This record gives sequence, structure tokens and C-alpha cells, in this order.
Amino acid sequence: MKTYGQFCPLARALDRVGDRWTPLIVRDLAAGPKRYTDLLRGLPGIGTTLLADRLRRLEEEGVVERRELPAPAASTVYELTQAGRELSSALVPLASWGLRYLGVNATEELRPEWIIMLWQQHIERENARGVHDLYEFVVDGQPFHVAIDDGELTGGVSPAPRAPDVRVTTDWQTFLEVGLGRLDPLDPAAATRGAVEGDDAAVARFFELLVAPWRGREWFDPPARVADGPGSR
Repeated sequence: MKTYGQFCPLARALDRVGDRWTPLIVRDLAAGPKRYTDLLRGLPGIGTTLLADRLRRLEEEGVVERRELPAPAASTVYELTQAGRELSSALVPLASWGLRYLGVNATEELRPEWIIMLWQQHIERENARGVHDLYEFVVDGQPFHVAIDDGELTGGVSPAPRAPDVRVTTDWQTFLEVGLGRLDPLDPAAATRGAVEGDDAAVARFFELLVAPWRGREWFDPPARVADGPGSR
């Protein structure tokens, strides 16, 4: 195992989980157990040999474990151990810091489960106490849903399991611009790029819990970047 050789907890952690792709494997497993093929499909560019190596290392470090599903599934899944779940929580502040560099261009790989994970970690639970709402999103034709149940947020990459309290239909570009505070969802321009359906009270709760907390945060004003060129790297 490569090591920084430093008596430092950060260095020790990076010795074990600092390799390229490893944090993203943990991120994807934070949403729940996944088969090897699910992980490979969700990490385009990793390559099957490299994924196998990273999973083996994570098992050796006690971050990931394998489990056999009973029939009729009868397949092997990978899931986080307790140490792995603690690691996934520790990665959330880093992901929040990285928000400032996202911009609003939706040309890169983007998956609804990553949006759900951010909402799960950042929802203001006290404001969501007593709320029992189901929100359905159809973004560029891809459905996913989020449920808020007395302060706890869950979700899935599928249509809502029942008639939703609020349904949002839009495209990824508009979704990101609203989410990143670059487009006011009440602006007439936003209305031409999507629809928000539901009774007034449910829509108001939706904006309060899932949209308003993101607006005005400092990470949505990215620092100036130096243009690429000689000496810029």
C-alpha cells in the first residue's frame, strides 16, 4: 500500500481512500447496495479492472463488504460497512465545498441519486418537522421522486409510488439554474421552461424546503479562474 508516511489522521485516511475513483464508489454505495455491473455503469470511464481493484482495496480496509442476495435475485452486491457509512458522511462537506465549481452546464454525467444525496444531507430538518409530502420530478424525461416524512428525506430513481403532492417537469439546464440560484423559479422566464404542479400549500412547502435553502449561499459564486495556458497549471 502506498503511504504518505506521516503521523497525521488526514494522511492516514488518504492512504486508504485517497485513490482516484474511490470516493465516488463510496458516494454511489451511500445510496444503497449495488451490483458490480451497477457500479460500473454508474462510473463511466473507470474500467472494469480498476473498479475491481478499488473494491478489493475497500474490502481490505473494512469500508465495503459483499453480500449474496437470496433467490430469485441470487446475485452479489457491494455495500458500505459502518466505517463506510461514516466515510460517506465525512465526504458530504467536501461535496458541499465542490458545489462552487459546478456551474450550470449539464453536459457532464449527472444522476438523480446524486441530487437526492445532497438534499438528504442538507435539508433543514427542523423546518421539515410535521411535513409529509411526496415530490415527483421528470427532468428531460427521467423520473425520480423525493419524500419528506416529518423531517426525514428519502427518494428513489423512479416515478412517485403514489400521486405526488407536487410534480416538477423541466430540463436539466433549468433544474440546475434554479437549484444553483441562477434562475428565480417564480420568474416568468422559468415558467416557459418547465412546470410546477400541485396545490398552493404543497408548492410553497416544496420551495421552502428544497429550493430556498440553496439560494444565496456563497458557494454559488465561484472564484475567478485563471485561463488555461502556459503556467496556469
